[in-house]
Amino acid sequence: MKIREIDRKVMCALSRNIDLSIKELSEKIGMNYWTLYKTVEKLKSAGIIREVAIPNFKFLNYEIFVAGYGNLTKKRIHELWKLRDSGEFKEYSPLIFYGIAESYRGFVFGIAKNYTNVKKTIISAEKIIRLREIINSNEINLAFLPLGLASVPVLFDYSGILCRKIGMRNLRPLKVPDKKPRRNLTERDKMAMLSIVENPEISLSDLSERLGVTIQTASKIKKRLFYEGWLIRRIIPDLQILGYEVMVFAHWHFDPKKAELMGDIKSNTQEFDVDISNITFLAYDLLEGIALAAFHTLKESREIISFFEKLGEGTGILASEPEIIFLSLQEGIKIKDHSYAGIIRDMLRS
Repeated sequence: MKIREIDRKVMCALSRNIDLSIKELSEKIGMNYWTLYKTVEKLKSAGIIREVAIPNFKFLNYEIFVAGYGNLTKKRIHELWKLRDSGEFKEYSPLIFYGIAESYRGFVFGIAKNYTNVKKTIISAEKIIRLREIINSNEINLAFLPLGLASVPVLFDYSGILCRKIGMRNLRPLKVPDKKPRRNLTERDKMAMLSIVENPEISLSDLSERLGVTIQTASKIKKRLFYEGWLIRRIIPDLQILGYEVMVFAHWHFDPKKAELMGDIKSNTQEFDVDISNITFLAYDLLEGIALAAFHTLKESREIISFFEKLGEGTGILASEPEIIFLSLQEGIKIKDHSYAGIIRDMLRS
């Protein structure tokens, strides 16, 4: 499907205003309701965009954000390909929700309640799929960001990518709710979260049937979960269809004294005249940081190196050279792709 100018405008507007209804969005951007509705439906049916509902990890009492990355061994890489379509991976890694790998390298994102939780997951993986035969044990790296201390200014926000070609760059990222609501979740709330995470566009009639409540009650529960910040909406585009070929994962360490003085990393980088609107995920604390960025070509992806060079030279904030992994979106596979249901099921069991 050819991406038209109107498609780009709709994707941009939708990604920046995901909480608005089609009617509200049409009024905000001055587009005919039916034109907007048909365009959104066409983009979704063609698989160009999809909506996901991301649980607010901090609100659900998970304490650590974990990124694991490293080199893979050629000997067993075919086993990883098999796992992509099997149920085994889902069983031992319910708290992993995103990851990409290609022939020799890859990364995964997940959350944990504590370090013991992470260790148990690794041990389980070793038992089931002989993990250390797939991953070079000398090249396993883990980054731990305590959610109580870390800032996550960009949480899978693709609006920068979706808006940059139509003259809307350097956007403010979508906000991630930080202050936890005073009330606790009920069991019905948790079941509603699971239903919505499994199918973000579930109809109110189907949701009410699953919860055993009226449609009006189901509507109130769903609205409250998003309004209070328990669930976060995002529009996820198919990057390959949009012409992106490279996904870059970066992990770096800060000089904590200089990081504390610098404050908001993202806003302070604007003075270095480096476009970072292609960053789709960014999280950091005073010790280290993690980011994801998508690029059209390998040559273009070298911009990320320029970004870190200017950041290091301009502020002295980096304690060492960052670890950077360049992954081909064409040759790689998605180990997990915004798969959050396991997180909710884990919460229901606890």
